Amino acid sequence: MSVDPNNVYVGLWTDVTRGRILGAVITLPSSAGAVFIALLAVFVHVAGIHLWHLVRFALHQFQATDKGLHPLARQVQAVLRNNGSAASTGLRLLELLWHWRGRSAPLGAASGLGVAGLAFAACIALAGVSSSTILDTTNVVVLLSSPHCGKFDKRGLDAEEIVLNSAKLVAYLSYEQEHTSLSSTYARQCYNGTSPPEACNGFAVPNITWSTDYHASCPFSEQMCIGAAMAEDTGRLNSNAVFGLNFPVDQQVDFRRLLTCVPIAQDGFVSTLPYTLTTGSNSSAAGLVVENRTANISYYSYGPAVDGSNFTILLDSYIAGELSGYYLRYCLDIPTLTTA
Repeated sequence: MSVDPNNVYVGLWTDVTRGRILGAVITLPSSAGAVFIALLAVFVHVAGIHLWHLVRFALHQFQATDKGLHPLARQVQAVLRNNGSAASTGLRLLELLWHWRGRSAPLGAASGLGVAGLAFAACIALAGVSSSTILDTTNVVVLLSSPHCGKFDKRGLDAEEIVLNSAKLVAYLSYEQEHTSLSSTYARQCYNGTSPPEACNGFAVPNITWSTDYHASCPFSEQMCIGAAMAEDTGRLNSNAVFGLNFPVDQQVDFRRLLTCVPIAQDGFVSTLPYTLTTGSNSSAAGLVVENRTANISYYSYGPAVDGSNFTILLDSYIAGELSGYYLRYCLDIPTLTTA
């Protein structure tokens, strides 16, 4: 999934799902990334050199004494005092061992310090080379910072704009069409396993799994259900881990979707009432032709609707079976469903 570079946050941020330390991320443009890696390698090298200076000083002071020392020990102290880099110190100490070979001298301390110096130099070099591995260009995780994040708010589309087919409505319909097309394509590819994994890594998780119960209980009154129900349950979905938000722990939420499907009875729950309407057809060359017609409205009473109606939904037989784009509709004497 492509991301507009203008909406990517550039700078230092924390991926809270990985913790404060492992989740520390710095996002840079590709041109600045190479420069940053080069500077980081130089910094690691310089920091390693200064760290060795501290280690060398500590070793020198640890062996410093006013008591009598073997000449080899005094030479070791001189090497620790005058050689700067870890590699140079290690090589000089190993050279001392070569010159003192076959003699009675405490070679253990000198050999240990020599090997330690060379090992420290190798670690510094390895750290400088490994610093480039922190640059991730494959599985890139970025923080989106866009003023346009979220669902399209269509509350600004008033009735006049809808009737006049304004540019704002056209833009919204184009957005809806593109959104639907992208969603259906993603669902076919990433929920059926037909695409490679890298094609489905645009979100925090490639898909959301759910469990299915084919013997769920009726979610309504028992007399409303026909047979057993089927329930789809996503379980608890964390806002960060699943939906890709980057909220602190105290602001994260868990979302759960439980969908239950079951055939429902119509006897005793559906009321059908006739009404009279007047239709006009503008498809005739003679002009507007008016005729009176009778249609039915079916009220499905499975519970009150959210708008306060005492029915759940209604179905107009005229709209469902006959209405096309060439008709104007004027409804007259539409019956009202009332309860006793």
